[in-house]
Amino acid sequence: FEQEESCEEEIQLAAVDPNKLEKVYNDTEKTIAGMGASFEWAFTSEWIVLGLARSGKLSEADAKKYCDRIAAYLKNKNSEKLNSNISSDNSRLILALTSLGNNPTDINGFNLINPLADMEYIMKQGLSGPVWALIALDSHNYQIPDAGNNKNQTTRKGLVSAVLSKQFKEGGWAFSG
Repeated sequence: FEQEESCEEEIQLAAVDPNKLEKVYNDTEKTIAGMGASFEWAFTSEWIVLGLARSGKLSEADAKKYCDRIAAYLKNKNSEKLNSNISSDNSRLILALTSLGNNPTDINGFNLINPLADMEYIMKQGLSGPVWALIALDSHNYQIPDAGNNKNQTTRKGLVSAVLSKQFKEGGWAFSG
């Protein structure tokens, strides 16, 4: 039965009209662009920036506006650690800046990768911490900095082990619990 259902699904996918698919893509692009127009291009709009940048739909002016606001945000916060308990905030910002071709290791002197050197900080968030740290670090083969004294050094092997340690015997993972 599963195989029949799978074949039926493949036939349905093959029957999709390319013009309808193109319309869906165009409508999605317009929706994302419209969302971007209503944002302040500041910290927390990373998924929109990433989506528009990866699709080639982010204007240079909006990219600059976003980067300028991020630089101002970091200067005002005066910290490379965006949130004391949620390491994926750093990971998300690293991904957005990387998608724009910017170097997240030097945003007006702030290195957004530095906080990810501390494995205890990453693990405060549970499974999401190491998952997003791996994605961010691998997005441009970023090196993990030295965590310094009195900190638990993050390693790629440690991140992978942390993720695998949360895997259920059936093979899946839970978002929490």
